[in-house]
Amino acid sequence: MRASKKPSGNMVDVVSLQQKFEPIRLHAHTAADLGKIAQDELNAVLGKIYEFGLELRKDTAIAEAFIVANGEKYSLPAKGNIFIPLVKIAFRGSSADKATFSQRSTALDIATREKPKSEPAKDWFDRHGGYAGVYKKFDKQAISANSGSTNAFSFSGLAKPLLELERAVRLLRDLTLPVIIKLPGEDKARPTRAFVIGNVEGDRCRVEVVGHERGYSFPCGHVMLGAPIHGLGDGIFVLTDQEAERFAHAFAKEDTGWQTAATADVATFTSPSGVTINAVAFSRYPDGQYLVCATEQLRNRSSTLTLTHQAMDAFINGVQTNPPSSNVFGWHDTVKIAHAKQSKLLEINWTLAQRRRTYLSGGPDVPLKATNPVIPLPDKLNLTSDYTGVSVGFHEEDLPFCAAASNLVSHLFSASTLIPIRDERWLDLDDANRLCRALLPLKVDAEAKFVDVDQPQGALCVVAAFDNDELLLVLPLVHTPGGDRVGVCEPFAAWPTQPQPAIAPSTSPPALLPASSSVAPGSVSASAPLSIITSSLPVSTSSLVKQQFGAFITSFRSPDETVWKARRDIFRQQLEWWIEHTDIPLHLRLSGWTDAEVEAFDKDTAGLLSKFVALDGSYSVAPGSPLIINRIACLEQFYRSSYDWGIMMDDDAILETKYDEGRGLNFFAEMAINRPLKYDEVDIFFPYWDKKPPRHPRAFWNQADYDRNHIFHKDADLKGSMFVMRNFRKEGKVEIFPDKTYTIHGEDTLLATEAIARGYTVRKCANICLFEFKGPSYFEADRVKNMREAHVRIAKMYEQYGLRMLKPDDPSRKTLYRKEFFKRCWKGPDDKIVAKP
Repeated sequence: MRASKKPSGNMVDVVSLQQKFEPIRLHAHTAADLGKIAQDELNAVLGKIYEFGLELRKDTAIAEAFIVANGEKYSLPAKGNIFIPLVKIAFRGSSADKATFSQRSTALDIATREKPKSEPAKDWFDRHGGYAGVYKKFDKQAISANSGSTNAFSFSGLAKPLLELERAVRLLRDLTLPVIIKLPGEDKARPTRAFVIGNVEGDRCRVEVVGHERGYSFPCGHVMLGAPIHGLGDGIFVLTDQEAERFAHAFAKEDTGWQTAATADVATFTSPSGVTINAVAFSRYPDGQYLVCATEQLRNRSSTLTLTHQAMDAFINGVQTNPPSSNVFGWHDTVKIAHAKQSKLLEINWTLAQRRRTYLSGGPDVPLKATNPVIPLPDKLNLTSDYTGVSVGFHEEDLPFCAAASNLVSHLFSASTLIPIRDERWLDLDDANRLCRALLPLKVDAEAKFVDVDQPQGALCVVAAFDNDELLLVLPLVHTPGGDRVGVCEPFAAWPTQPQPAIAPSTSPPALLPASSSVAPGSVSASAPLSIITSSLPVSTSSLVKQQFGAFITSFRSPDETVWKARRDIFRQQLEWWIEHTDIPLHLRLSGWTDAEVEAFDKDTAGLLSKFVALDGSYSVAPGSPLIINRIACLEQFYRSSYDWGIMMDDDAILETKYDEGRGLNFFAEMAINRPLKYDEVDIFFPYWDKKPPRHPRAFWNQADYDRNHIFHKDADLKGSMFVMRNFRKEGKVEIFPDKTYTIHGEDTLLATEAIARGYTVRKCANICLFEFKGPSYFEADRVKNMREAHVRIAKMYEQYGLRMLKPDDPSRKTLYRKEFFKRCWKGPDDKIVAKP
């Protein structure tokens, strides 16, 4: 058994608590000895235990030390209801039985959520007829409230984070089930589940459902609230399942006026009437070492499936007729009703004579009615894919009765493409029911993808956005006929909640956050724009941009002094522009520069390098290298960071503003507000460039559409001067690197081709337009000849994917022919449209 924790630092507290509790214990024995006439005294004792328990449960370490010192276990029930061990300690040796102890401790727990704050506990017990009256009156109400009503989901647009917190906890409780386990030190197996709550990324609160068993796979995930809960500060707290039940019950009565306060040990949510809900600090949570949560290693996502509100309604409630009928049932209920009818048909009516003959022949004593064994309904759903989506259901041979083919499946997930499904992959029937029943009250559609976890295509990742909140749920698929689930859980580790400090000026590579971190470097406001064209978005988006975007620029030191001088001045203008117009941190690779040249550049530009380093940027000096080597180094640096998006640039690229009156300057901030989840199927994209046909974005650009949306078009003709890509490492996907032996022109085309061959998308976005400062180029000489050489080599490298030259025999043509290549490799729709925030 696990050794009981008795921290030496708590011994003084325990001694003082013993002295405080001893009069309560003596009073309890006096009241117990008086019998029925002691109802008034008993209520007084319960009132004292109530006040003592409220104070004790504020510090779980001291509570455990006190309870263990008094010979009781600090087990899971005790953590959920501190009065269970306190009642046993106070009334130890009395004639009361276990049922009485249970009713008293339950009545005390009910008092924490039902008793008005201003009313003394003794008076409240007197008013309700003692503990027995409280138990009789309120216990059934508590059970009803804990079952979870759905009407509270109907609110929208709430700005009160506690209302959103309670909704998030209730939603996660509806989507998951407690795991039945036996922890070390426990006598019996118990259901366990908890909810970890904390502010992350500086402006949101995360609510994660966790379990206590590392060898078990269960549906799990989190809800990101649209705003932080300021009362929590930067702490991370654990709300037990029992406290979550009390939370739901109290909110059903009072959904406004709650207060939040937190210390290093506990967070307390208090209702206007004085009901207190406690969440212990993760660092003080006794079973923190056992917690598991949804893995973030979700790799190789499939194309998107849509789980519409109508499909969920049909699955649960059925398709209503016109005129409406009360005899309409959901798909699964229809199957269950058919199964029940089949069972009824198999009932055998036994006559008395038949029963007597069976008995005399030595057979069993059967009832008047007996039932032949009926094959139970399957507990897992088959997954069937076609070009319209994925259906769930049963095969005819799985059912113990005949059914029409149309009734065997429910078209639950819609899609625009065929998604192959591996053999031996099923969706748990209860998981599907809970998913639909939980999401229906939200009145929103959800998106889903098959993802690789412990096994390929081992889980279904479901995402839904409602009001300002976002749900991510990972449903493990069943992979054996016996019902075993694919593993989707990993040990829980507390999220970082504080921004990282700015990187100090250095010529060494920047110290970026590990890929597992969810918080990027800290936010410091950029200097005021000097240009007339400025961003119209609020300053509060600055931290979002800094967290999600990082720009990685390579500046090559030309050996030609004339070229170097011109490019150096262009580089200065580029850095000034990005600092003035965006909040994106800049990370520079100064290839071929010397330390003296770096120092001189900083001095000549009035401390420009020092300035952007103070704005969370960094720079490093590297040997002079081919472009492909510098590009790979920047990609590796980006993958090591915590940014969601990396902007790869040459040292002359900014954004053009003449076509949209500067609205493109808001683009990255708008993306940050929307968050990466909405840009699904956008893996790499690059801005429109007006130096190539059609020369003006209006050729395919509808002003109204672009004013309202971000629009991404399928386009593999990537221009390396500036492009944006996802952090594939952070998302657990295969990383993209160009071949380092490829040292000729066209490294940007190579990167785009490699990405598409890997199943990623490459797109052009005309919401932003590239502008390159005029100056000497490293690539002008023999440009067509060099590009043809590059494309011929790339076509050869990917010929197995159908890539070839459009006119292979014409040395003046450099165009790649990608029709067959796209047919084999392109994943996702041709266009992706995301509404602006």
